[in-house]
Amino acid sequence: MNNDLEGFGQWRRTVDTRLGTLETRVAEQASLRAQMDEDMSELRVEFRAQRTLLQALHDTQQEHSATLREHGGMLREHGGMLSEQGAMLREHSGMLSEQGAMLREHSGMLSEQGAMLREHGATLMEHGGMLREHGAILSTHSAILSEHTTILSEHTTILRDHSTILRDHSTQLTALQTGQQRIMAGVDAIREMLDRTLNSGN
Repeated sequence: MNNDLEGFGQWRRTVDTRLGTLETRVAEQASLRAQMDEDMSELRVEFRAQRTLLQALHDTQQEHSATLREHGGMLREHGGMLSEQGAMLREHSGMLSEQGAMLREHSGMLSEQGAMLREHGATLMEHGGMLREHGAILSTHSAILSEHTTILSEHTTILRDHSTILRDHSTQLTALQTGQQRIMAGVDAIREMLDRTLNSGN
């Protein structure tokens, strides 16, 4: 009888030791899970910030695209005006050819037409300056679009890296949860065995 009691006491001390070890491991698993929850919360915050930045870049790119379309329309309008003025110049050149024999008699008319040609030349110079300005603007916007494309590529790489980290943390969290469930099931089983043993001893 004494041997049975001593064996039971030793067995109970062993079980208590194992339970203490299991409880320590459960506490460690809970601490790790809390740390992973905090890391995932930080990653979600950073992901939202990156998504906001990408949306801002997308809106800026749309604005630049709209500006480029407006400048393209203006360039087409100026091209049409230049074509019309080119046609007018050709018409005036024909008139000058036809009136070559009447230069002495129509010197006043030639003077007026010369003034008109100077006005059209000034208009052409103005449009040429405007075309150069629009060309410089288009070059600037092209450089800006190239920079934004580079930034978008960098942020896409960052998002892919964060997605990989999130997947890894999710996998680790699932593994921890599974291990914790197994540990808790083992603890419950041991407790049931202790209860049955204690009840049978009584």
